[in-house]
Amino acid sequence: MSVTAFWDEVYETKEGAHSPDSSRLAALEFFGNVRSKRLLEIGCGIGDNAVFWAKQGADVTAIDTSPVAVKKLRESSGGAIKAIELDALNIDELGQFDFVCGSMILHHLEPFAVFARKLDQTMKPGAQAFFFENNAMSQALVW
Repeated sequence: MSVTAFWDEVYETKEGAHSPDSSRLAALEFFGNVRSKRLLEIGCGIGDNAVFWAKQGADVTAIDTSPVAVKKLRESSGGAIKAIELDALNIDELGQFDFVCGSMILHHLEPFAVFARKLDQTMKPGAQAFFFENNAMSQALVW
């Protein structure tokens, strides 16, 4: 089974939050005011984080490799969020952002060095990134 097929299967039946509210609140505290700023969410799933950021006033672009997840987010957000089916290794195609975030996504990205270069290209000077991860034992995630 491909990675995309796996996530499509997960999102066919998935409802509710992908991330705990505490991670969104920690990211908001870290970022500060996101109103009218471009924010990229990587690995958006069905969009609970993207919706949170849109409610904070951000101009949200949310990506995921799962067409099922992207379709659900488009439908639930009524077009208020730019939901795009895209591999995280291609984020440089989207232009630059003021903020980038993701939840439990970094450990899926290989080769990680390629992603890190693309992330750097995607962030405006002075931009901030916040990633909530589930494994503090990983040297890549601790980095």
